Amino acid sequence: MSAYEPTLGIDFGTSKTSMAWYNPAAGRAEVLTNAEGETHTPSVVYFGDGEVLVGRPAENRLADMTPEQAAEGRVVRSVKRDLLAPPIVIGGRLVDPVEVATHGFAKMRRD
Repeated sequence: MSAYEPTLGIDFGTSKTSMAWYNPAAGRAEVLTNAEGETHTPSVVYFGDGEVLVGRPAENRLADMTPEQAAEGRVVRSVKRDLLAPPIVIGGRLVDPVEVATHGFAKMRRD
C-alpha cells in the first residue's frame, strides 16, 4: 500500500458503528462524523412505508411512535448478533438480517 493512499476503517459494533480513516497528509487516523455530526451511528434501522431510516433518525422516529406503532416491529436494533438468523417480518414483508446491516453500511458510505 502506498503511503499516500487513504484507508477507511469501519467498526461495525453491536450497538453503534463508527468510521475512521488514515489521513496520509496528517500521518494519523481521524474519526469521521456521520451526517448528524456524531462520531457514532446507533445500530438502529427503521423500516417505514417507503422509507428506511438508520441511526439517530431511526431512534428519533422510534421515540415519536405510539406504543401501538412501536409494537408493529418496524425497528431493528443490534442486527450484528443475528446476521445468520432467518428473515424477519418487518412492515408486512420478509427482511433478511444482512439487508438490515446493508442499510447501515450504505448510510456510513453516504456520510
